Amino acid sequence: MATPGRHPSDPVIAHLARTNFYQAVRRMLARPNGRAWDLDVRVRFSGDLSQAFPGHELSGLEMKEGEAGKAPLCQVRTPNYCVAGGLGPLPEAYSDWLREQNRGGNPAAARFLDLFNHRLNALRYRLKESRACGLNNLAPAASLLGGQLAALIGLGHGAAVPELPLRSWLGIAGLLADDRKSAASLTRVLALYLGAPVRITPLIGAWRDIEPCDRMGLGQHNHALGQRSVLGGRVWDQTARVRLAIGPLDHAQFRRLLPPLPGQAGDPLFLGLVALTRMLLGRRHDCEIRLLVRAETVGASVLTASPVGGSSVAPSPPAPPPVGEGRNTGRNTAGLRLGETAWLDRPHAADVPRADYLIPAFGPCSVGAPAGEPPAPPA
Repeated sequence: MATPGRHPSDPVIAHLARTNFYQAVRRMLARPNGRAWDLDVRVRFSGDLSQAFPGHELSGLEMKEGEAGKAPLCQVRTPNYCVAGGLGPLPEAYSDWLREQNRGGNPAAARFLDLFNHRLNALRYRLKESRACGLNNLAPAASLLGGQLAALIGLGHGAAVPELPLRSWLGIAGLLADDRKSAASLTRVLALYLGAPVRITPLIGAWRDIEPCDRMGLGQHNHALGQRSVLGGRVWDQTARVRLAIGPLDHAQFRRLLPPLPGQAGDPLFLGLVALTRMLLGRRHDCEIRLLVRAETVGASVLTASPVGGSSVAPSPPAPPPVGEGRNTGRNTAGLRLGETAWLDRPHAADVPRADYLIPAFGPCSVGAPAGEPPAPPA
């Protein structure tokens, strides 16, 4: 039975007759920390010279102590892919002669044939390993299949996104490789990443600037009336954005998801949110983030004096406590940012403190970037 680490607790030799050849060799090559022994160093294959019908792929396994600094040697006896024996191409008379030599204490001929037996079975395993991802002892991000999946989602050839490890991207490779993006996949992945509810509102409009080459220039270009002429320098796009409402959150986790101040590095949780949002949207839409805070986790705002020391960059706020430990301690001294970590008293207790910012498809995030008002309908 497999343990939580997905490795059987008993050795291969305990169930040799019921163990698959490839599975057994993979277990023999496995090392801690996702590494593997070299096949030619760890395993030696020898042929089974018996003429009986081979009921199992493995007929024997012997463990031998290795030299200093080397792996213990696994001597595997198998009737498959061997020169002599019941399934081998060597005539039966020669197989009988080899068995007689072994009984007489002269195994030189059989050991010579084992050179070919080992080569055949080693090639057999390597060919299967190159096509079956389950036989690879490497970490997913370091395996050949992992590199192929990374290329399918646009992260191959060293183009990995630094905000999250490649292993995280491989877990959602099926969603990223599909060019048809869905709201369900976006909200489910982000909810799992943040550990908080995520709701999406599509079709949030915004003003888009018209490129200078597409604007109308009287007597120059784009001035054909009713064809390419456009008044103004921007246009309203009703499909420009989507809005994600995240929360309610504890105040500690809420602060980690806020954009950094100028000159500061963002929290890893915030950087991962930005990277996931852009990848899951295919960089086709901007995304408005609305963070909702549990009011009972926000303490009273306290003004604190932080000497700047002549620098134009404000000092970094204290490190937030771990997520889930943001209960109300009576005071909010995390660094007050009006509209982000500090709010004025509201007349209604049911109002939920929140903060809004924009994750553009390209470029840095901007705080409090409203979508603007849609154009008035014609009279």
